[in-house]
Amino acid sequence: MIFGVSIPIPLCDRNQGNTLAAGYKLEKARAESREAAIKANSALGDAHQALLSSYKEATGLRDNVLPGLERLLDAHYQRSLKDRSALSEVVDVRQALRDARVRYIEALAAYHTSAGIITLFPLSMYSTSIMIFPSLGECVNASQEAWNVLTR
Repeated sequence: MIFGVSIPIPLCDRNQGNTLAAGYKLEKARAESREAAIKANSALGDAHQALLSSYKEATGLRDNVLPGLERLLDAHYQRSLKDRSALSEVVDVRQALRDARVRYIEALAAYHTSAGIITLFPLSMYSTSIMIFPSLGECVNASQEAWNVLTR
């Protein structure tokens, strides 16, 4: 009676299937990481544009519009002391001045909001990246998994 035992010896199997799959996962993770970086840079650019726009508006209102309306109000008020019929103009200019002051405060709020976003941008990008970019968390996990497979 003859018995035979065969044991496959993997001389040519270098785990190529898993290595190839890990390479694809790594490339996918890199692509998702690039996409997240592009989105982050775009958001930062938008915040910067909002900062510049609100700064221009606030300084224009502070330096030109508000002083001009205050001088106009004073002139109309002085005229209304002599001529009671000019009183309605005082009310109109006072309303315009009030509206300009509200707009100035809104521009300052927009400026400070944009400045806060820009100041905290790197912190928010890294500490809450899973909330901001859900695919970034998956991307990091896929990269780690691919690296583990490649370095076995």
